[in-house]
Amino acid sequence: MQKCKVVLVSDGRRNQDQLLRKLLGGTPAALVEANSGRDCLDQVSRYQVRLVVVDGDPPDIKVSSLIQLIKKLNPNVNVIFIAGEQTANEEDEKKIRQAGVTYYAPRPLNYGIIEKVLNKILAKANSAQA
Repeated sequence: MQKCKVVLVSDGRRNQDQLLRKLLGGTPAALVEANSGRDCLDQVSRYQVRLVVVDGDPPDIKVSSLIQLIKKLNPNVNVIFIAGEQTANEEDEKKIRQAGVTYYAPRPLNYGIIEKVLNKILAKANSAQA
């Protein structure tokens, strides 16, 4: 059975990136990293991606637009969004939820909850592949 693909979109400047990589590394998923929203869309169109984790605000596209484009490419992709500095307000949270995010993680980040959400999504994705 092929590992399901997970795309991590991050600017690479946060300490939490390392923790997310560690959490994702403990799952049966193949991690693909993206530096921007456009890079993420390229990965989603190229691979059978099951999950996209957007850590903060991509430098090149609004998160709500990115989620809509991801869902247009593959409606079955789950998207976890970890609120960034620019999107940690109620108005942006509402737009992101309306765009179809699977899980919106507010600040401060609770790694225990993120781990449970990741494991649930990936277990479902792996059972669908079996």
